[in-house]
Amino acid sequence: MSDPLRLPKLWLAWNAVVVSSGWLLSLAGALNHASWLILGIAGLALSGWTFWHNPIRWPKPAALKRRWKRWPALGFLLLVVAGAVGGLLYEPNNIDALAYRTPRVLHWIAEGRWHWIPAPYQRLNTRACGFEWTTVPLLTLFKSDRPLFLLSLTSFCLLPGLVFSSLRQAGVSGRASAVWMWLFPTGYCFALQAGSIGNDLYGATLSTSALCLALVARRKADPASAAWSLVAAGLMTGAKSSNLPLLLPWLFLIWPAAGPWIRRPALATASILVGLACSLGPISGLNLRHTGDWTGLRAEDAWIRPPGPVACAIHNLGLLATQNLLPPILPGAGKLNAAVERALPEAWKTLVDGFAENGRAAYAVRELPGEEHAGLGFGISWLALGTLVWGIRQRLAGHPGAKPQVPAWLLLLPWIALGPYLVKSGITTAGRILAPYYPWLLPGLLIFGAADTAIRTRWFRTGAALATALTLVLVVLLPTRPLWPAQTILTALRQRSGSQALDRASTVYEVYARRADVFAPLKQWIPVDSPWIGFVTVNDAETSLWKPIGSHRVRHLLATDRIDGLRAQGLRCVVASTEDFAARFRQPLEEWARANGGRIAGRTSIRLLAREPAREYVVVVW
Repeated sequence: MSDPLRLPKLWLAWNAVVVSSGWLLSLAGALNHASWLILGIAGLALSGWTFWHNPIRWPKPAALKRRWKRWPALGFLLLVVAGAVGGLLYEPNNIDALAYRTPRVLHWIAEGRWHWIPAPYQRLNTRACGFEWTTVPLLTLFKSDRPLFLLSLTSFCLLPGLVFSSLRQAGVSGRASAVWMWLFPTGYCFALQAGSIGNDLYGATLSTSALCLALVARRKADPASAAWSLVAAGLMTGAKSSNLPLLLPWLFLIWPAAGPWIRRPALATASILVGLACSLGPISGLNLRHTGDWTGLRAEDAWIRPPGPVACAIHNLGLLATQNLLPPILPGAGKLNAAVERALPEAWKTLVDGFAENGRAAYAVRELPGEEHAGLGFGISWLALGTLVWGIRQRLAGHPGAKPQVPAWLLLLPWIALGPYLVKSGITTAGRILAPYYPWLLPGLLIFGAADTAIRTRWFRTGAALATALTLVLVVLLPTRPLWPAQTILTALRQRSGSQALDRASTVYEVYARRADVFAPLKQWIPVDSPWIGFVTVNDAETSLWKPIGSHRVRHLLATDRIDGLRAQGLRCVVASTEDFAARFRQPLEEWARANGGRIAGRTSIRLLAREPAREYVVVVW
């Protein structure tokens, strides 16, 4: 009999091998093209041998036709196609990836190993790097970031099966699980990242894998499933440090399978070593070594210093409400934001401005959700809450609900695991960052909410159809990868009407269209044969300066650096933000260039974010 979790296990195995190999190759200083080519050939050979001797039993064409004719499944299939088309048509333009996730990998590849990168902002060094390690072989072999969206698309495709298996193992009925397996991945934080290189969808799939395999291990007392779940949990924490609290429900869930697992010492030892290598452990140890703080926040000079747990929790609950429960298309977002600004007490504004990212502006909503800030979203959130309310009404009317296959208190533990994040984090994009938590919260909501009877109601069927359709609309309109001629249509509309809404929409689409190679206007002044490019800025889309990958190396210029020494190493030009340069070097850029024998070859204004004005960038050459 074919293992229904075989493909997720293959995905876990690939990720575990890549991440652990990255660290090992770094120790040997062999993070290069040849090493990944050899590993890739060996991996393909092993996978081919495995599938040859144990082929997957695919559903018959008639069964597939029946499955894809139904709307929830068809809606998911359309989202997969949209994600693939968007990823193929557009270069990656996720701002976090362009600013530090992809650049840190390019620094490692250029050096042939992981190393602590001299830079003014330490996210290049301190952040969890599980997703980054999976991009290393692709960037090394293809010298392009275009294929990286395949990591997110694969994660998206695996979600339905993992959600179905998790719900069934937890005690949700087969019919309800079959509906929610297609509905749940249409959450905005998943669907909008299907063609992206954001790492939240990636972490959510690993999180769901850890949950699913832990449930299997608990039910069957299966040591092999426990080992797979441990590796998945390690990868989950390695993807993002905010996933660490999920280890609490995971430990309690998998505990009954610990005995059989321990009695297989070879399996237990191997899974522990691989799980640790893939986890947050290595980067935490390196942070401790380089900064004296395992989180790395001390090096980042983090602004997240909540005045107390209650205030921080209230702030985050407010963010989760706005990012999950409000309608996604809000033409009057500006008026709503003004109303919220007037309604907030002055004392609360002062408090939030003192510790939270973006201060009170964190509560601002946008006309459309984007992949950088979208939560689970309007449709799925209200359907889940509606199912919970429906279940409470059913029980009050004397109708017994579904019986969970695990103790009820275990279904509540993921909600408790939310606590550390709620009382510590001041990051604006809470709805997106908590994407790995949502699969753990879903089984409890559906079981306590009588999902089996809810899915038969008209309100649920109508809501489910609208939720999937709305997600499809958002994916088509998505500014990062629009699947419609956005700029052509908006330009024509602006010629007929000069409304502020059209101006705002046009600006947003234009900024995203240029972001993937945002520094392209500066490259006309950068010497083609310059092996190094100096860079003076903070948290900008550095990836652009590396393109075409392999042509240059980027070095962050520090105020303490000696220019004559760097010039001897091949530094022939510097790209600098005039604003950041003046703040860090304490002198005008022109004066610094003359003092060091350079000249300004060109300057231009570049807009990286639609919500911020353009900034001036200058190229200094020798």
